[in-house]
Amino acid sequence: MFAHRFAAALVVGVAYVCAPIAQAQTSTAFTYQGRLTNGGLPANGTFDVRFRLLTASSGGAQLGGTQCFDQVAVSKGIFTLTLDFGAQFNGATRWLEVSVRQDAVTGNCSTGAFTTLSPRQAVTGAPQSAIAVQGSRADATPFDITVNGRRSGRYTYATTGGASGFLSSNYLGGASVNTMSAASVGSVIAGGGSVGINNADLPNSIDGSFAAISGGEFNIVNAAHAAIGGGFNNTINASASEAFIGGGVSNTASGAYNVIGGGSNNMTSASAATIGGGENNTVSGNGSTVGGGISCAASNNNTTVAGGSNCRALDQYDTVGGGQNNTADGFNATVCGGAGNMATSGQAFVGGGSSNIASQVFSTVAGGASNQATGSGATVGGGGANLASGQYSTVPGGFECQALGSDSFAAGYKSIAGYDGSFVWSDQSQSFGNGASRANTFNVRAAGGTFVSGGGLAVVGGASPYPFGTRGIFVEGFSSFGSIFAYDYFNSTARPLILNAPGGTVGIGTLSPSASYTLHVNGPVAGVGAYNALSDARYKTNIHTIDDGLAQVLQMRGVSFDWDEAAMKAKGYHMQGGRQLGVIAQEVEEVAPELVTTADDGDKSVAYDNITPMLIEAIKAQQKQIEALQARLAELERK
Repeated sequence: MFAHRFAAALVVGVAYVCAPIAQAQTSTAFTYQGRLTNGGLPANGTFDVRFRLLTASSGGAQLGGTQCFDQVAVSKGIFTLTLDFGAQFNGATRWLEVSVRQDAVTGNCSTGAFTTLSPRQAVTGAPQSAIAVQGSRADATPFDITVNGRRSGRYTYATTGGASGFLSSNYLGGASVNTMSAASVGSVIAGGGSVGINNADLPNSIDGSFAAISGGEFNIVNAAHAAIGGGFNNTINASASEAFIGGGVSNTASGAYNVIGGGSNNMTSASAATIGGGENNTVSGNGSTVGGGISCAASNNNTTVAGGSNCRALDQYDTVGGGQNNTADGFNATVCGGAGNMATSGQAFVGGGSSNIASQVFSTVAGGASNQATGSGATVGGGGANLASGQYSTVPGGFECQALGSDSFAAGYKSIAGYDGSFVWSDQSQSFGNGASRANTFNVRAAGGTFVSGGGLAVVGGASPYPFGTRGIFVEGFSSFGSIFAYDYFNSTARPLILNAPGGTVGIGTLSPSASYTLHVNGPVAGVGAYNALSDARYKTNIHTIDDGLAQVLQMRGVSFDWDEAAMKAKGYHMQGGRQLGVIAQEVEEVAPELVTTADDGDKSVAYDNITPMLIEAIKAQQKQIEALQARLAELERK
């Protein structure tokens, strides 16, 4: 029984012995070396050997004619023949059927019975390949390298066509199922691909010129000057010229100049887009980058997401540094990190923290939690649940503070600056409500007191510190005593207290001092020493002695009385309790109207000190009467 096998050194033998054949420019012949055994022992003698080339391992169509060699000398089982089936090798696998018989008769090779050896032998190489290696052929016939009956590599000559076309060679290595299109020029599949794993072929394939796949499985390059380093199921689409995928799994590049370093299920679709790695990341903006992470997206031009999870840069020039669930969605907006943060307007910025929002142009939230800067140019430095909604408003930190007015400032605990230009700071004793009473005010609530140390505190009157006045400083206290103190201990010398030096009114105990008085005191006044009123003759003119002082005094009525508490309280007056002595302003006004002042609200007051000059003249007039009566009495006594 005859048996036959190809020698393992077949390809090497072909490469060695075909050099003489290469001199024939159009030869399709190749050298065949086989080994024949008979009964398990190497055969010796002369044999007729017949060859057929077919398209399948069984059945199939015959290619070319049957070649029969008469009286082939076999020594120690080895024989060598030159076969030529013509140009039958187009890259597909061919199958060689060998039949033998021992025969010493010359010239009968075409007749009689032969023993057909089984199985057929796969042939994927051709003599043209050896000729191409020698560089002596003018056609583009492939050169296959076959190991153990399977193609392990293929060189092809390629041109883009025409006199000005590119001339280059392709190399198709790796698994026999790897493919390269006929239109490809200068491309390389260095290796990889697999055959029959889990009953499936996983080829690498190229359809583009000057493209490359280094290895891996099931990778596809369909663009020119593009490359895949390795990995599995990575794809560079036809629109992605000059793109690169380093490796990973199921990554897709669809834009020119794209780069995907690795990872899995990453996608680039715009020009010059980059993904460093990670998983399920997408870049759809020109010149944009996702460094890595999971499910991140750079969806507009020139945007950057450094990494993190579920981070998105949606408008031009946006940046997300990392973190989780962060979004930059305004022109040139930035979120540095943290979790659940959003910068949703032009030049908006969130530094970090969690659940923070900067939603207007130039707005900033540096950090903290649940803070919002919703006014243009507004800033929240940190803290929790703070809001800066006024234009250029500021909350440096704290908890539940709100700067609602333009250029307002709120800090501390639950303070609210609800007016433009207002400053509000609150301690933690209780919420401050709307701590500002009106615009452009400075407001502080400190249950433990307010202390200013240093060179001193200077206050230059601004506009509208309190709704009941127009200028000045408003000081409010909630203690039952000791609300306001004013001291000056400089060198233990006395210092003046000056209120409203340019003029106007000063109110004590009243929120609305009458314009009729320079000093309006609501309540009794206590003092030690005399109260001196200016009375210098140098400042007086049109001086006249009071006439009929006694007659005027006699028309006045001194009374004792009680204050009407209900009427006083309704007016906000604070008067001394108990039985009082005085006069009635309306009665005095009828006698001496110059002693009575009517305030702008209609209330009348009496200048009690000004009654003294009238009393002086009344006493003098009365004294004259007494002296006249005494003179008459003395005269009567003499009689």
